[in-house]
Amino acid sequence: MNNEPERGSVVLAINRALLGEVSPSFRAIYFKVEEGTLHLHFIIDGVPSADDIDSIHDIGGETIASFNDLNIVEEWTTVNHPEKIQMPPGWEPVFHRKEP
Repeated sequence: MNNEPERGSVVLAINRALLGEVSPSFRAIYFKVEEGTLHLHFIIDGVPSADDIDSIHDIGGETIASFNDLNIVEEWTTVNHPEKIQMPPGWEPVFHRKEP
């Protein structure tokens, strides 16, 4: 039996957690759920500030509060604009900023 949450529930929880937390340096956010762990991957433009790191942890905490049976892993990668973002295989997007 698969105890992993439905995709829609995860997307909604992440989107709620993003409210008021996305800074201009956030280029994209991806997620995946595997083996009882929710993974959040943030693509940051430039060196993340202390506020960016706090927001990443706040988003993770707010998201995981919706799921009693999951662990969470938050990670980030710097990909400076205009370098193209490559979505990691097996991940799903939940945020992508508008870029020229």
